[in-house]
Amino acid sequence: MNLSRFIVWLTLPLVAVGAAFAYTMPGYAPYDGLISIDRGGLPLVPETLHVNVGAGYWGADKGFNKDGDSKDIQTNPNFLAVPLDVGYAFDENYLADITLQILRPSYTYTDPITTEESTYNAMGLGDLWIKARGIWETGPDFWVGPRLAVKIPVGKVEFMDEKPELGDNQTDIDVGVVAGKYGGETMFKFSGQLGFRYRLEGKAYDETAAAEVDYTPGLMIYTQLEPGIGTGSDQAFQVYVPIGYETSMTAKSDGNDVADSETSSMYLGLYPKYELDERNAIGLKFLYPVFGTMTPQGMYFTLTYDAFIKL
Repeated sequence: MNLSRFIVWLTLPLVAVGAAFAYTMPGYAPYDGLISIDRGGLPLVPETLHVNVGAGYWGADKGFNKDGDSKDIQTNPNFLAVPLDVGYAFDENYLADITLQILRPSYTYTDPITTEESTYNAMGLGDLWIKARGIWETGPDFWVGPRLAVKIPVGKVEFMDEKPELGDNQTDIDVGVVAGKYGGETMFKFSGQLGFRYRLEGKAYDETAAAEVDYTPGLMIYTQLEPGIGTGSDQAFQVYVPIGYETSMTAKSDGNDVADSETSSMYLGLYPKYELDERNAIGLKFLYPVFGTMTPQGMYFTLTYDAFIKL
């Protein structure tokens, strides 16, 4: 059995599992450049820089509690994000890329007694993702392969001030599968990914103790599907319908697993995209959570631009 066929038989069942869950975007999507701007199962252009840049906004005034009910929240988070993913395709099967983000998070806190509002914000570089993948064409215009990613916590974290954080102060190791179906003459389009994320111990802020504590987030599992169609003689205009789900296991704080709860969320959205030519494309993605537990509920949208630059 050759390598590409082995990879196909290994990864296709995982993609099928991902289809059963649907699509994911975590509640704080711009913090997660891996999911929000990853290339997914797009085919590669050999010996070419693959560039994806975006400009996004996310904001929430409601949140899901542990029972899944949507409630008003006192702290209303929102942020602007400019994510940038740059990678190099060594050939049609292998790509190495990095994702960085310029973030401007802010939140408004409403005092429950006086109803007085206070606003806090910050701006800077968010956490960095380093990624590599292999992808193979296993059928007419259908691509699938594994992806390995590591998150480097370079986003500034200052627990003792009132400014929002630019990162989450933890290293993540993410193992995923990506798949996609594309082609100029094929009306049906598809992109998908399934990931398992192991998050290493970092530091968190304990409001009760007013101090930093050791914090280990639970394993995260997420999946993403973007089925769509292309229109026109060259299928240049495309419309995708993102659907998604993610869940995180119970976290542990200083060895005590009762401090934090499991989280989950499911999103629906719309993603129209237009291919200007074979090397450039623009899009506009909207996402909104339809249910969840212990996560904010807010609209997310981002402008996207894809380019293939031949060196």
